Amino acid sequence: MIPREGSRTPETIDMGEAIRYPVAEDGWLAKAGILALISVVPILNYAAVGYEVEIARRVAAGAKPLLTPWADLGAHFRRGLSLAVARYIYFIPVLVLMGLALVAAGAALFTIDTSYEAWSWVPGLACGGSFLLGTLLAFVASAVSPAVTVRYCEVGTFASCFDFPGIWRTFRLHPGPHLAVFAWTLALGLALGLLVGPASVFLGLIPCIGVLGYPLLFAAMFSITVLVMAHLEGQLLHVVSP
Repeated sequence: MIPREGSRTPETIDMGEAIRYPVAEDGWLAKAGILALISVVPILNYAAVGYEVEIARRVAAGAKPLLTPWADLGAHFRRGLSLAVARYIYFIPVLVLMGLALVAAGAALFTIDTSYEAWSWVPGLACGGSFLLGTLLAFVASAVSPAVTVRYCEVGTFASCFDFPGIWRTFRLHPGPHLAVFAWTLALGLALGLLVGPASVFLGLIPCIGVLGYPLLFAAMFSITVLVMAHLEGQLLHVVSP
């Protein structure tokens, strides 16, 4: 159970508060900057997931400040490792289907202008079917992700990420907030994509220095995403926790 201060809030998700809170905290720039740098380091970036979990728990509990120091990097790493691995597992079927789609696409190209041309529709159908099914599963996995994260925040074990009865129960009792978090997260990704795309083109026009700006740009985008998602998940955790 997540302890929290004050009375229970209605089942609403406030995107505005999720966007505003990082810059309202003391020392936010340094903490967000460390998050951005850690996010581009393989394996170590699991600590960013742990930081996300910590913020979500603090939002649910009404604790202040929300942006905790990075003094104990190991604790953030251990906290985030299980959830990060679980998220990868949820997306393995998507990766497999997208890989099959690529293989089928290559097979379809091979059959063009060959003696196998009459059978070219088979790999084409396999490519389209795998891609559509993979896209559908990616959508479902993304929609379920907030519920998985909340369950992990509540229990804190790797097994809790696959507690399907518990995950379904919280989703069934509070479908609106879950879908709101998913929708806002999707909207955030699209909005950042629209900003980062033109910015990437602009950086590409700058000789030498522009190439160095790519990692910083995507690290900043990842940092913003983690901070906003963490607050949204914390609001959701506040709603679903008894």
